[in-house]
Amino acid sequence: AARYYDMIWRTDRTYVSAAFGLARARLAAADRAGAVAVLDSVPTISRHYVAAQQAAIAATVRGRSLAELGEPDLVAAGRRLDGLRLDIERRARLSAEVLERALRWIEGNQRVAGAGTANTATLLGVPLTENSTRRKLEETYRALARLVDGTGERHALVNLANSVRPRSLF
Repeated sequence: AARYYDMIWRTDRTYVSAAFGLARARLAAADRAGAVAVLDSVPTISRHYVAAQQAAIAATVRGRSLAELGEPDLVAAGRRLDGLRLDIERRARLSAEVLERALRWIEGNQRVAGAGTANTATLLGVPLTENSTRRKLEETYRALARLVDGTGERHALVNLANSVRPRSLF
């Protein structure tokens, strides 16, 4: 299928579904960079451009082990997300996904805020440190909780916010 999607996409860029199909095929073949490159080739004037960028963010962070996910990937996903015009809920949900992966990556690499070398990388406007990422993720979960209609989902999001809140002495 990838061969046909590629042929269609190279022939006519108005068939954006071919780009999404090709990206899925490349992801299935463990070619994340290729999938993201295809999604990046969707023209900015296309009505599917934002969806392609959202898919590129998901392809960058979703389903990757901590060993294959790196700081440049997280920063690139955050930068891509910052450049998108999304409604509040979609931005918050995608931000939460990126921040969750970043927090797992930080914890997996035993990066402790304030210890070792200074990290100058930023993710979604905050330094890529454990405490800053936790604060931003907590803020994002609370924003999502204010947006949802169901009480059960709201309580679940508040519980998630409480679970990632940075630990304090007081």
